[in-house]
Amino acid sequence: MGEESNVFTNALGETIIVQVKDKVDSTAKLLEKVLDGNEKAAKLLAEQVHSSVTLSNTVTSQLPANLIDSFAEVGVWIDPIGRCN
Repeated sequence: MGEESNVFTNALGETIIVQVKDKVDSTAKLLEKVLDGNEKAAKLLAEQVHSSVTLSNTVTSQLPANLIDSFAEVGVWIDPIGRCN
């Protein structure tokens, strides 16, 4: 599991359901389990998930008006293509 799903099984055989927690540290701890203890990567990903994004009017003016009602509805998909050490 894990491909286009929020359910992952790590190297220890633990099944983890990935979700955004209330705080960066909580999300990072959860991601750390998926990433086989890679604390640095987990923290970097969690910080990005919890960060605020502001798009300039230049960018948003180029989008179709009916694309989305609110940028709060926008999500990010991270598609790892290989393992980095």
